[in-house]
Amino acid sequence: MKNIFLFGLFFFISLNCFQITIKNPDGYPPTLRFSEERINKFNKLWTKFNNKYKFNNTKIKIDTLLLTPDLRTDHEINILPSLKDTITSEYALAVILKFIDEWKELFNVSSSELILVAQGEQNDLRGELYYFQFEKRFPYQLEVSDPSKGGKVNVQLSKLGVLHYFHSNCVPTLLFSSGDISINENQAKEIIIGKEISYGGWKSLIKKINISKDDIISTNLTMALVYRWSHPRDLKTRYVEYRKAWKISLNCWDVYVDAVTGEDLDYVISTCIY
Repeated sequence: MKNIFLFGLFFFISLNCFQITIKNPDGYPPTLRFSEERINKFNKLWTKFNNKYKFNNTKIKIDTLLLTPDLRTDHEINILPSLKDTITSEYALAVILKFIDEWKELFNVSSSELILVAQGEQNDLRGELYYFQFEKRFPYQLEVSDPSKGGKVNVQLSKLGVLHYFHSNCVPTLLFSSGDISINENQAKEIIIGKEISYGGWKSLIKKINISKDDIISTNLTMALVYRWSHPRDLKTRYVEYRKAWKISLNCWDVYVDAVTGEDLDYVISTCIY
């Protein structure tokens, strides 16, 4: 079977070694934290999932900041064992939603939070498959909630009930401390007023504007993930910073200002990619 993806950042921390270094500037206050109860609950839940689907010999990587497993394995998850006849698309959808709800505390999403936006059938080397695409509208739950749309779950299930692909960018509830913030909302806005930004994508469609107060729609406290390089052009020196930031939404774009240092964060990973 092809890779199954179960909730791990591509900049994850391995159980055994760092794949990409995660750090913040010297003296920067802590950004994310979990209680011992939450950590113990995650460990018990993961052990239960692991035992049920027999992944004991598979190397599992864990993002220890977000408490999410990243499962890349050649084993299939047979969620309908001993099935002899093919199932309908309607039945497959019901099976997937039940599977999500059974492990909702591991997947960080329940079926009631998902909206089905696309579905269909496809054929490849694995046989006949159903695919489903869902959206979750509020993937982050911070001290000040971020209202931006986001959070997706993509699933491929064979007509014999074998899960071939599971991909999600829904993250768990984060404890976000605002006690160390030194830049308020108005100061953050002043920092980006007059900044020139480009948006659009294709060269013929790219537009440039200088940000004015009238362009600002909303401002929210959020978590910003920023890529850095110790040495430009050397991917091996890449690392990630978790920054407390003001997300300033414009008519056409979002910009971010570090709520601790006041730094204009030019490029931010606005969603966690799993």
